[in-house]
Amino acid sequence: MPSNSDTPEDTSLRARVRELEANNTQLRADNQRLRKKLGASAWRIDGRRDEEFIAELIGGKLTAGSAPYDLMSSSGITFEIKCPNLNEAVAGKITNRLSWSHILGTNRCKRFDRLLLGPVDARYQASYADPESPFVIFDIPFEEVDPLLGCGDLIQISTAPLEIRNSRVSLIRRSLFSRYQTTRKQLMERYGAD
Repeated sequence: MPSNSDTPEDTSLRARVRELEANNTQLRADNQRLRKKLGASAWRIDGRRDEEFIAELIGGKLTAGSAPYDLMSSSGITFEIKCPNLNEAVAGKITNRLSWSHILGTNRCKRFDRLLLGPVDARYQASYADPESPFVIFDIPFEEVDPLLGCGDLIQISTAPLEIRNSRVSLIRRSLFSRYQTTRKQLMERYGAD
């Protein structure tokens, strides 16, 4: 609500904020409507966005369709780029979890050198290794993926970094955050084109 001491700039900024909020509401509704139309295929759009994020960082060539990996760097390193949605660990509770399913493919035919990505839980963003990144980045060698898999070739962990909730931490979560979590800068240094 404007006050008597508002300047014309304040009034203009408030109007602009209201306009942007209305636009944002409309865009969210459009996005939700279009995702509903896509149904089970919506993950393909998100997956491609995730793959393009890594390709922008390190370069290389993205694959199409059901290739055994998603990206090959200019040096020949192959990447499987998985980025699940945030899921409620228990309905109605505050704990979110990351669940990567079918990492090796439905027939365990995926072959790649490195596995990457998880969505950011905004509550913990400042505590991730790369707080400015739109993703939590995990760089896992292929040969170390299998021991991380649970039933159904699934990796599930809480989104809270180790220092947030360190009690009852699973070995998988401990290793993902302490051993494999990385930053965009480190990823570019390791795999980027020279």
